[in-house]
Amino acid sequence: MTFQSKVPEKHSSDAPKSFCGSRSSHFVNKIGSSQHGTMSRPVEGAIIVGAGPSGLAAAACLREKGVPSTLLEKADCIGSLWKERTYDRLHLHTPKEICQLPLMPMPASYPTYPTKKQFVDYLEEYVRRFDIHPLYNTNVDSAHYDGSSKIWRVHTQGFSSRNVIEKVEYAARWLIVASGENAEILMPKLPGMTMYNGSILHSSNYKNGSEYVDKKVLVVGCGNSGMEIALDLANFNAKPSLVVRGPVRNFAPFPSETTIRHACDFRRQKALSNCAGFCWTQGLLCSDMHVRDQVHVLPREIFGASTFLVAMQLLKVLPIWLTDWVLIFGTWLTLGNMARYGLKRPIEGPMELKHKVGKTPVLDVGTMNQIKSGNIKVDNAAVICGRISLGSRLHGVILFDVVVPTVVALTTSGVKFEDGQTDSYDAVIFATGYRSNVSRWLKGESNFFGEDGFPSASMRDGWKGERGLYAIGFTKRGLFGASMDATNIAEDIGRAYDHDM
Repeated sequence: MTFQSKVPEKHSSDAPKSFCGSRSSHFVNKIGSSQHGTMSRPVEGAIIVGAGPSGLAAAACLREKGVPSTLLEKADCIGSLWKERTYDRLHLHTPKEICQLPLMPMPASYPTYPTKKQFVDYLEEYVRRFDIHPLYNTNVDSAHYDGSSKIWRVHTQGFSSRNVIEKVEYAARWLIVASGENAEILMPKLPGMTMYNGSILHSSNYKNGSEYVDKKVLVVGCGNSGMEIALDLANFNAKPSLVVRGPVRNFAPFPSETTIRHACDFRRQKALSNCAGFCWTQGLLCSDMHVRDQVHVLPREIFGASTFLVAMQLLKVLPIWLTDWVLIFGTWLTLGNMARYGLKRPIEGPMELKHKVGKTPVLDVGTMNQIKSGNIKVDNAAVICGRISLGSRLHGVILFDVVVPTVVALTTSGVKFEDGQTDSYDAVIFATGYRSNVSRWLKGESNFFGEDGFPSASMRDGWKGERGLYAIGFTKRGLFGASMDATNIAEDIGRAYDHDM
């Protein structure tokens, strides 16, 4: 295969630079002394936290602008999520043209949807081409802006060449947060986990279904990972079941039939699927459920083309509600009525929901066929009310609310659902996702990052804060969005860097 790229003849994006010249000397003088027992390492240019695709893209784009950078990575490799926390059968769900990083396209020999290995190979070549040298095994404990020196101070812990713990304070004018939306796993803590006799794992530890042949496996979570893991299990002759929602944390008393009927009417009248204070379920009212009990499943390709690309093209000429109608109609033609199989579609369309809350639709790669054939079971599905509307603008599309009880506890042999039913399973796989960890280590920046670790509305376009703070890969637009962020950040920093020269 042949990788082609634009390789600038400028600074390497590399480990901390040595300082020389008037500007560097002036910067070093501003640094001051670090805390006792902590080494101080001034950095010319930018500090980037995270060596996933977002951090690598930022480093390459900065290098193209002649701006040096220091890349800090807590793992021992680049792209650790892709290398170490994904299943074997994974392919990119969107075309390679959308997923390639700036300045270097993916090889023409790659298929439309590259495999996990192909994408990792691409990242490795990207690092070589742009001479990027992350500092591995370097965990960021905290980062804050020093107003007196007008620099960012990043405190880290790592291991020295003598394998002893080494504390270092890096200091730079610019800080780029590239640790991503998926920095830490989300693993529920449910009653009975310690007494369950089967195996429990998070989807990040699942590789393939070879060890689950003829075993009954429950997959909790119905995002892209949960759906594809269920498909993989079926292909390995396991007996997988899906639970559409994640575990519920807060419960109110069992409602009456009248309460449920009123909740149905209220939801239909207000076109709600994102209930601010409550939502109803079969047998329970649960607080702050949002849209976890609903999922948009779209085919990976629609009308003979990538669904993602079709949506992007439609949004250029159609309003978002009409784009959603076209996508849902095409999905109905391709996959049929999924509600009868236990998958409830939100009232908001897939693009509207993506725009409002960043919830990504599932792109089906074969799971629906396995569900229809009975090889994958959607547990305890029951149709309890119908509606004939999609939002407030579309009419005549018949959809059904299908409630799938949530897992509330584990037993010695299986799980207990919120409706009181129990079932036995040999294994439970929690495809319950990940979360950002920025709020844990970035201090004093609540105006720009919320408690959920995502940029707030104060951060312009989701990538630019103030005082040299930037974020990349948090706009919920995948690799395509991260590439746009990297380009914008490099241009912004590049202008300031050139101005100082």
